[in-house]
Amino acid sequence: MAVLVPIVFVPVTLCAQLADFTARRDSQTSKAPISIAAGDLSLAKTAFVEAQSELMRAVGKGVVHRNTGSRKVSRLAAQLKKLQVA
Repeated sequence: MAVLVPIVFVPVTLCAQLADFTARRDSQTSKAPISIAAGDLSLAKTAFVEAQSELMRAVGKGVVHRNTGSRKVSRLAAQLKKLQVA
């Protein structure tokens, strides 16, 4: 006897939203380490705040697991703190 499995279609708009969140998150989280490596403290702080905001927004939407988002923010904060001390 064959088991019938329903086919689940994901709306195109949801896929577009996920792609948008992923692209914004990746662009913001890549700017922060670059500005930290450059050594510009004010630019690094601004990039960190934007990266944190985008990561937490992605966590809220379910694009990123909350532990992953918190881990990434924590690591960025540690790099920023190391720059402030130096």
